[in-house]
Amino acid sequence: MTDLHHGTAGHHGIGGSPARVGGLDRVTGRQAYVADIRLEDVLYAKLVTVDCARARIVSVDVSAALEVPGVRLAVSAADLPQPVARFGPQFRDRPVIAVDETHYHGEPVVAVAAETLDAAEEAAGLVRIEYEELPAVFTVAAALDPAAPLVQDPSLRPGDPRATTNVLREHRYGWGDVDATAADVVVEGTYTFPMVTQFAIEPHAFMAAPDGDGIAVWSSIQHPNWLQRVIAGVLNLPLAKVRVFAPDPGGGFGGKQHAKYEPL
Repeated sequence: MTDLHHGTAGHHGIGGSPARVGGLDRVTGRQAYVADIRLEDVLYAKLVTVDCARARIVSVDVSAALEVPGVRLAVSAADLPQPVARFGPQFRDRPVIAVDETHYHGEPVVAVAAETLDAAEEAAGLVRIEYEELPAVFTVAAALDPAAPLVQDPSLRPGDPRATTNVLREHRYGWGDVDATAADVVVEGTYTFPMVTQFAIEPHAFMAAPDGDGIAVWSSIQHPNWLQRVIAGVLNLPLAKVRVFAPDPGGGFGGKQHAKYEPL
């Protein structure tokens, strides 16, 4: 067995510099990621979005995109079985593609699939989306305003007393000396933190292929069993008909726990 502990602290960890398992393969490009996997007759997908967070979709024109050689399809919500399937880690509130409105920056409105990535990108640039920008919320304070637009349709949260607000969950914590409330000086403050995101060396990537009478999915997801349940629910398939392959991801840090665009 190879001893991976090369630091001065021996096997105690603290103060040492152990070699990271797989680290060399990641930084030298030897590790195979999902995007490196090649299947026969694969189609490349490109998603088309609008330039704002919340918008009402007025019309979608994909006619020019479909004229690009190699393009096999260009779909919006109107082309999918109705009602459009939804998924989500807390509530099944996220459609696989925008329905009537977009609710966040980057929500796909059209998906283009082509025989080459170049064709998919060219066709995506030819899609025309007419939309009306709607009021949106961009801070916690704005979202908590009773007059703020809702980021979720209340009907998607049946039985939830907070469905008509932008509050998903509320937790209260308390600790410390209760007698301090009678102290001569009480210091109070409100603390906010900026939005942060993980920065993995491997971006999100995924692909799918027919697998007998089921489907096989390759994804850089951290929890393949969760993705299996989501895919099965979206496609109305038994779990046994959905196989998910999750190669060693190039970082995740929690950002790859849940399904992103795999259901689409």
